[in-house]
Amino acid sequence: MTGSDPKRLPHGSEEGFPAYPLDDQTLNAEELEQAYLRALETLEATEHLPGMEIEESEDPESGDEGPDGSGVSRDPSIEILFEEDEEIEEGRRISPSQIIEAVLFVGGQPLTAKKIASLFDAHVDHFLIEAQIETLNEEYRSQNRPYEIRLGEGGYRLMLRPEFEGIRNRVYGIGPREVRLSQDCLEVLAFVAYRQPVSHQQLLESGKKNSTNLVRQLIRRELVILERGENGPKSVAYKTTSRFLSLFGLSSLEELPQADDLTIR
Repeated sequence: MTGSDPKRLPHGSEEGFPAYPLDDQTLNAEELEQAYLRALETLEATEHLPGMEIEESEDPESGDEGPDGSGVSRDPSIEILFEEDEEIEEGRRISPSQIIEAVLFVGGQPLTAKKIASLFDAHVDHFLIEAQIETLNEEYRSQNRPYEIRLGEGGYRLMLRPEFEGIRNRVYGIGPREVRLSQDCLEVLAFVAYRQPVSHQQLLESGKKNSTNLVRQLIRRELVILERGENGPKSVAYKTTSRFLSLFGLSSLEELPQADDLTIR
């Protein structure tokens, strides 16, 4: 598949992916889970997300290059998942959608489309992964699932939809740590809240020192999200989250205190 933008697949389609057999002779459910976990351990061993600065690359998909150029070293222990067997009975196959869901579900940390693609055969690229993720999200919406696959800083994560975050907060609570923000963080948060969507360039031009590091702290606290813009993968924007509204007792952004102008000092 070529081109700068992913081609959207028909609903439920997995065109372009090879078939991956699941045979009682090869892997049972427990072995499959362990293989996924080993795959994620390999990915995490090659990641340097905690120290990665946003300005190092304008492309959210970029990552460290591995020996095969995919950004991750392949683990031989997961190759068994992708060996074709001519005698596998029809209907007992691991679908690409299941593999994508599994690595995002057990992974915890975000994964780029390139790293997910590295788990498949060489002809599967990140454009095809992005298209399959969009198809998965369409299925989640049609089935009214409480979660979605969301692109943020560092890659994709499986996350609760914003309207369900209130339930999560009631179950797990909102501890004091989550609302302890420095004055500098609060100023950057206010800038994003009033000016959103805010591009990375606008953030740099705000005049706030270390604005990139500060907004990363807000992203980790799930007060700000990084979204892909309409002008391609290199166009990103910062916006506040529903958790931001919840923490500050707002039902919508229209309830923000109004000011004639906002200047970061």
